[in-house]
Amino acid sequence: MNIPDIIIAVDGYSSTGKSTFARSLAKHLNKSIVAVNSQSDDEDNDRRSCLAACAKVIEGRNDVIGLVDEAETLLDNQGRYAQNSHDKAWINMFLEQTNRKMIWIINDKEDLHSAILRRFSFSVKFENLSSEQRTNTFKKILKRYNSSRLLTNDQIEKIINRFDTEIY
Repeated sequence: MNIPDIIIAVDGYSSTGKSTFARSLAKHLNKSIVAVNSQSDDEDNDRRSCLAACAKVIEGRNDVIGLVDEAETLLDNQGRYAQNSHDKAWINMFLEQTNRKMIWIINDKEDLHSAILRRFSFSVKFENLSSEQRTNTFKKILKRYNSSRLLTNDQIEKIINRFDTEIY
């Protein structure tokens, strides 16, 4: 399937399915993913180098989508991951280049400047899942792997309540 060059922001709470959504979208479109992942000890230059390498691989191609996880570490220019103005100009220019397809996964866009956010083609917001939604999702996963009989409803409820998703 031929799709236009586009830059999508997927933002929301941890564990709400942003990465799964991005990978499912790529699979649905029959596209491979070239990922830029963050390591806890990455320096800014490491991330920018990985991003630049990803861009070179996907540039002008219709068979791949670039995926940037933990994107706030690259995009933030006024909060926790604040960068200097040179970095801000670099990322702005990078986002303005339209010869690629990319999905940027953002856990916390609160500190991102509107000048950065407006450079995305569009944004998808993932809200926190309710207990009932998490329970239904868990049951569907168990069913998909023919494992529904392994846990009772009470056990599933205990797991869901014990490992609640974060609420900011």
